[in-house]
Amino acid sequence: MHQNTPLSSGTINGQTFTIELVEPGNDLPNAVVIKWPVKPTITSPAAFDKLIADTMRVLSNAVVELVTVSSRRGPRNAAEALAKHAACTPSRPPTN
Repeated sequence: MHQNTPLSSGTINGQTFTIELVEPGNDLPNAVVIKWPVKPTITSPAAFDKLIADTMRVLSNAVVELVTVSSRRGPRNAAEALAKHAACTPSRPPTN
């Protein structure tokens, strides 16, 4: 059974990008797919910070939704989702 679950979507300069969980079944691994806009994103230096903030908001919403979806489907899936997220998160140096 093949299933796509939307995790998040947003707009960059009028173009939509989406993030979804793809569960192909057939013993194939699940994957998170990010569908970026086809056209390049052009912005002024003054608006660049807002563009990045908007993009990061969509990406972080997808992480939260992935954990939520995974936790509804069982503890093993939630643990895997959190472990993958932790592996992608830069670690902070220890503070003294």
